[in-house]
Parts: sequence; C-alpha cells; structure tokens
Amino acid sequence: MRLVESDLIAIWDAYHRIKEENRKSKIARGAAEEAGKKARDDLEVERTRSRGLSNNVDRLKRMLQEKEEAILQSGKMTEDLWIC
Repeated sequence: MRLVESDLIAIWDAYHRIKEENRKSKIARGAAEEAGKKARDDLEVERTRSRGLSNNVDRLKRMLQEKEEAILQSGKMTEDLWIC
C-alpha cells in the first residue's frame, strides 16, 4: 500500500509540473505571437516609409533633371546670342 501511495504522489507531482510547464508554454507562446505581430506592424510601417522616401527621391531626381535640361537650354541660348 505504501508503494502505491508513493507512486500516486510522484504521479501527482509530475502531473502538476507538466501542468505548470504547459501554462508557462502558453504564456511564452502568447508573448511570442504578440512580439511577432508587433514586428510585422513595424515592418509595414517601415515599408510605407521606404516607399514614401523612394517616391521623394524619384521626384527630386526628375526635378534635378528638368533643371539640368533648363540650364543646358539657357547655355545654348546664350551661345546663340553670342554668335549673333
């Protein structure tokens, strides 16, 4: 009878340890899921910001190209005036 009682106590303790580990695992899983969600949200914010910066760079490049073309045209016009 004593052996059965000690086995039951050991099984009971093991059950509670497993139950506690399961609870900790659920907590850790929930924290990991929250961290993953935050990371995905942060990544989306950075992608949006990156697209905005890329659009700004493209716009500035076009403006610079237009100004360079205007400078070249004014240089040609100045040369033409000197020739006349």
